[in-house]
Amino acid sequence: MGEIRTFLKDVLIVSLGAYGGPEAHYGVFAKQMVDKRGYISEDELYEYMAMTSVLPGPSSTQTLMAIGYHVGGMKLALLTLLVWALPIGLFLSGAVFLYARGQLSDQLLTSLDSLAYVAIGFVFYAAFRMLKKGWKTPTLWGLGLISFWVTLFVQATWIFPFVLIGSGVLYSALNRSEKTARVSLIPLLNGPLIVIFSAAVIGSFIATVYGPSTWQFIGHFFQFGFLVIGGGQVVIPYMIQTMVTDFAWMSLPDFLIGLGLVQGLPGPMFSFAAWAGGLSSASLGIHSGWASLMGLIGLFLPGALLILIMLPLWPTLKVYSFIKPALSGVIAAAGGLVLSTGVRLFLDTEIQLLSTGLIVLTLGLLVSQKIPAPLIVLGSFLGYFIIL
Repeated sequence: MGEIRTFLKDVLIVSLGAYGGPEAHYGVFAKQMVDKRGYISEDELYEYMAMTSVLPGPSSTQTLMAIGYHVGGMKLALLTLLVWALPIGLFLSGAVFLYARGQLSDQLLTSLDSLAYVAIGFVFYAAFRMLKKGWKTPTLWGLGLISFWVTLFVQATWIFPFVLIGSGVLYSALNRSEKTARVSLIPLLNGPLIVIFSAAVIGSFIATVYGPSTWQFIGHFFQFGFLVIGGGQVVIPYMIQTMVTDFAWMSLPDFLIGLGLVQGLPGPMFSFAAWAGGLSSASLGIHSGWASLMGLIGLFLPGALLILIMLPLWPTLKVYSFIKPALSGVIAAAGGLVLSTGVRLFLDTEIQLLSTGLIVLTLGLLVSQKIPAPLIVLGSFLGYFIIL
């Protein structure tokens, strides 16, 4: 019991100190979980990172859950998820409660507008990182550019998984290793979790088509969680298309303010679901607290179920030759998708000297890596507050 409490304290430390997305999160994991505590080896951490990169859902969250599973089994993995995701989720739920009820001053609300422009800068930075990582060969460049142009002009949620999965399958077919490892049949493990996940997937599609607005909301958030390959930034196009364009549950400025705010907070970006859910509550006719909670559960649950299903299967799956090239194709397409999202957000924003300058400045500071993300968000907010 003492070891479990110590581990969960370390998870809380990681949750409050992990800024900057999955790449930065992994560095915090290595420092706290490998170097300081020795819960797993560095090789095991990299193996978990590779496994979660293949799965839909929040990769850094799934990696941390895998460490929890390694230390204490399924129950500790679930407790790890709660300690990792809830602190920032609760903070955002409280923030949206005040924001939606107008309990913030006009000057403060005007200053919050700066976070929308900062958010666009973060989206472009995410695209920059993904292009640098994923566009390594002419074929990957081609897949990435196709993804960019298709998702720029075809603004529908169904196109996103089609582009990502199609790119992975195509690049795997073109780059299959000639030397194929001898593999065994995939064992059928965690049957109850597979049944629960499959039923939830089917139920989400039924809910989004035939259910009332609240069930449609839950169904779409669950689909966000299992259709996204590439982490928090890749879920943004899905959410904008569904929540802003298709259903008008919230406005684009409100969405971007929350997106900018979450960039300056530690922990998983999927905690943004608390903000998006809370601001959708008025359209759904429910309390913002319940909407925030439903958003968090809906977005995190698929990834949590998938990692718990995958962990016993990974020793068998990882030796298949198509896994690595498929992942490369998905990453290349995801980079194009995030880049097109940044371009569309910029074009949808009222272009002014101050807003454009803030977007460019945010991107430049992030690329330079000289100023931490929270200070960029705080600096832009305070700058707007003083100037306006």
